[in-house]
Amino acid sequence: MLRGRFGRGVLPREDIDNILAEVLEAARRDGASAPRIGWSIKIPAVGRALVTIFLFQFVEIWNTYLLPAMVLGDDRLQPVNVGSVGWNAGHVAVPLPLVVVGSLVSVVPLLIAFLALQRFWRAGMTAGALK
Repeated sequence: MLRGRFGRGVLPREDIDNILAEVLEAARRDGASAPRIGWSIKIPAVGRALVTIFLFQFVEIWNTYLLPAMVLGDDRLQPVNVGSVGWNAGHVAVPLPLVVVGSLVSVVPLLIAFLALQRFWRAGMTAGALK
């Protein structure tokens, strides 16, 4: 998942590099092991980047058109975005309000994902900071 177009290691690496050396040194003095430092300090620091990468990947996968259009032959199995193109192309006589409602319904999972994960962006800004 992180090997996609947006997750080539750039975003998480930048966040890890921005962790203050004082924070890591304080954790070492407190007796934290390397896995504990990674889990308690580095993972929360890159949480924002990981959520961003996840959302970009989710939107890209959700909006995939070409693969389902080529692989799925049965019209009943087509995703909404592929089916709406058929509606707009005139292959099936569908009233315009129904096409608009279908397009809005196809956006609902994206909105749910963005609304559910927006709190991680706010929380990740201050994670691991010095008091």
